[in-house]
Amino acid sequence: MVLTAWLSALLFFALALLSYAFFRSWQAYRRRRDGHRFLKVAVVFVALLGVWLELYGAPFETVLTQYRVLLAFVPLVLFLAYDRLAPSSSVAGHSLGGGTDFLEAYVSPHVVSQIRQKGYVTLGGTHREVTVLVTDVRNSTGMCVTYPPDVVLKSLNRYFEVVTDAVTHHGGTLDKLTGDGVMAVFNAPRDLPDHASKAYAAACDIQQRMVKVNHELSAEHLPVLNVGVGLDFGVGVLGNIGSKHLVRYTVIGDVANTASRIQEFAKGGQVALTPAAFRALGGREKVDAKGENVQVKGKGMMTIYKVSVA
Repeated sequence: MVLTAWLSALLFFALALLSYAFFRSWQAYRRRRDGHRFLKVAVVFVALLGVWLELYGAPFETVLTQYRVLLAFVPLVLFLAYDRLAPSSSVAGHSLGGGTDFLEAYVSPHVVSQIRQKGYVTLGGTHREVTVLVTDVRNSTGMCVTYPPDVVLKSLNRYFEVVTDAVTHHGGTLDKLTGDGVMAVFNAPRDLPDHASKAYAAACDIQQRMVKVNHELSAEHLPVLNVGVGLDFGVGVLGNIGSKHLVRYTVIGDVANTASRIQEFAKGGQVALTPAAFRALGGREKVDAKGENVQVKGKGMMTIYKVSVA
């Protein structure tokens, strides 16, 4: 008798766990159309539910028979409860609930994580030491004249995939897409020890991956892309900047402007470093020569260090 009670409890507990797994797999299916996982959980759930009802479902048949009219309102109550309690998504000081997987297609995962922890978005910024990485495609204007827009986009999307993957892999945060360029920041919003080295590793990773991508693009008769990368190290203002209608997590300040300007001196396959970025790396990275004196807009003469990666 005791053994039967224990088996019943164990079966009921397993059914409860499967119910939860069924619910979560349904959520995953709704987000990513993960039908394989959902189907497996559904089959096991239905099978175990059938076993439980066969063994212990007799009392429930009586309840269903006696209160079938009242039970008809259960779906309506559940629907109204979900509609009332389901979290909504908004910005500028309001709660931001589910759908973060979808948000990550528009906002960096690190920023989404910060929003999830706080539960809301507030405008404002803080000074923070960061390394800023900026990429740009060389001769993109000529490419747009030579090729149809849809062909150009096919190549650009492959390049954006490389940059975003390399940045996130090395712990950076994607800031913005600027036409055919990308800006990323390292050491914000989360702390990233030795962020200059992480940003440099991401820059080299981008150039190395673009070699393979360009071979693939050439084989597919798509335009190849020569990408330059610039890095600067310094203090910027990081935070949610904008208005109640439009909010963007971004970095502003001289460190962002300088990274954007020195990338213009990097040829395809090269990474350009400001003196601050080079010093942050300890001068230990291999660079061609000792540097190059260039006229940088808004900065005057500056010595930059260029690394030929690919």
